Amino acid sequence: MMTVRLVRPETRARRVLLVASPSPLLRQGLRQVARVDPALAVIAECGRAEDLLPLISRAKPDVLVLDQDLMGMADLGLLRRLLRWYPGLRVLILLSAEPPDDYLGQAAAAGAAGFVLRQADLSLLAKALRAVASGRRWLQRELTERLIQDYAQATSPAALDRGPPLTPRQMQLLGLLSRGLRNREIADQLSISEKTVKAHLTALFRKLGVPNRVGAVRYGLERGLGRSASEEG
Repeated sequence: MMTVRLVRPETRARRVLLVASPSPLLRQGLRQVARVDPALAVIAECGRAEDLLPLISRAKPDVLVLDQDLMGMADLGLLRRLLRWYPGLRVLILLSAEPPDDYLGQAAAAGAAGFVLRQADLSLLAKALRAVASGRRWLQRELTERLIQDYAQATSPAALDRGPPLTPRQMQLLGLLSRGLRNREIADQLSISEKTVKAHLTALFRKLGVPNRVGAVRYGLERGLGRSASEEG
């Protein structure tokens, strides 16, 4: 269901926000950002991806706060369409605690201006929103450290010799797949949601150039990746 509140800002210097998330609780929490920074105001919100384009056209926000779950964890087509239609829009993406492998780089390439973890407090969110609204980019510090680690892993000689560079999480997934575990069992092993497992697997299949889990297991076993990852796990 789409909810729209068109509370016009007092001055143009005030930054107006559109919040898009399937979670009513998250949308409710984000309305409180004006308490931290009165220059920020949520003027519209929605809970479905199909409502976004007409709502942006109507509300004309400065910044879109876009929940990763709204557009699908491994599908950035919505983000690309939004920025193609509204090139001046600044998009700050709210991420789960463990976004899919390669997600940040792809989302940044698609045009996202900033990334914040969902569990960030309102003061940090307000800081990120001010940066994004002023034309700068924002990456939460914890995510920066992850990107550095992933890059180091991806460019190591061992990874390069074995084909497409895999992150530690992708190596772990490959090992669990080689043991025949299903998505629910993988989720239990890694203490993440089944939805997150599906997103990670989609990214893994795309990177390996295989259509499904059978192809991924075959790819890993042919290169000794599945065996080593399974033994480590």
